[in-house]
Amino acid sequence: MISKTLSISTLKICIFYIFFIKLTHSEEIKNKDFVKSSTCGLSISIPKALESIGDSISPCIGSYKNKEGAVLSLIVDKFQGASPNWIDKQPILHIYNIGIDDFLSEKKSQRNNFRVMPNGLVENRYPMTNCGSPAKTNFIYLKGKNWNGWMAEDNYDEKEIDKSKEESCQEFKKINQCVRLAFGNKNISAVMNQYCLTKNSEEYDLDDRLSFKIFMEMILSIEFFEY
Repeated sequence: MISKTLSISTLKICIFYIFFIKLTHSEEIKNKDFVKSSTCGLSISIPKALESIGDSISPCIGSYKNKEGAVLSLIVDKFQGASPNWIDKQPILHIYNIGIDDFLSEKKSQRNNFRVMPNGLVENRYPMTNCGSPAKTNFIYLKGKNWNGWMAEDNYDEKEIDKSKEESCQEFKKINQCVRLAFGNKNISAVMNQYCLTKNSEEYDLDDRLSFKIFMEMILSIEFFEY
């Protein structure tokens, strides 16, 4: 009888232990306010404006600890596929296991278009041109929960945009804000290639693209696990 009781108790303990391990070591932990991803090495909040269409973002692809880094889409999961070309309209972060200072100091880097000058200011590694119009770039310093970095705002002159490609070049017009990001701390870095967001924070269509306001809410909510 005692042996049977002990066996049942042991079984319960084992089941609890397995469940606990699975919970604490899962790749992604979600609640209504944020998503934590161990393979991306960060947590990020879901803005209230997006709660109606989903409470999570896509799972992290890869691991930031690997040489190739991790990839994280900032589109809410239930939004995917809402637009025929949604995959071209999603902001994507690439996360690497390298400090931001070392990351921005890489020579001939293909991973980002930011370069820190000796005076501490930032410039483009190579010219940004889209649809025949060269970008005029403003660099803005960002400071997050346990990171810092830069946002590049690329502005284009509509008069210089190639008229023959006007339909495919709509995203570079003044109604949108085209940005790039590079930020991190001494242990981890994240970079985003150019993504164009609508400036109108009140009236926008999620089938088209995120608003700049919502996007920045997500970015500034990011907290890295390593710092």
